[in-house]
Amino acid sequence: MSLKSFVWVGSISVIFLFLPSLAGKVWEFFAYAPWSVKGWLIYLLMALVMIRIARARWKRRTLRKQQELADAPVSLLNIAKERLARGEINIDEFKAIKEELKAGI
Repeated sequence: MSLKSFVWVGSISVIFLFLPSLAGKVWEFFAYAPWSVKGWLIYLLMALVMIRIARARWKRRTLRKQQELADAPVSLLNIAKERLARGEINIDEFKAIKEELKAGI
């Protein structure tokens, strides 16, 4: 039996034999265990919900800040882009300005 076929047989057996039996054991624990045993799960679920809410708020806040910085019509980067488009500065000066702004933020 080659290694590739051994890996395939192992993965199929894990998917179709081990995971359903594990799901059955977990279901039996949730369904038939007394609350004194599984009461700690409420704290775990509350912690997971709080983490998800905090991550969503943080992501929304950072996305909003990035959007505000990108949409600002008088931002220094937009002024540099306009000067580059008009030909007042060359591309090397624009890259230097961009790096300075990135280092400052």
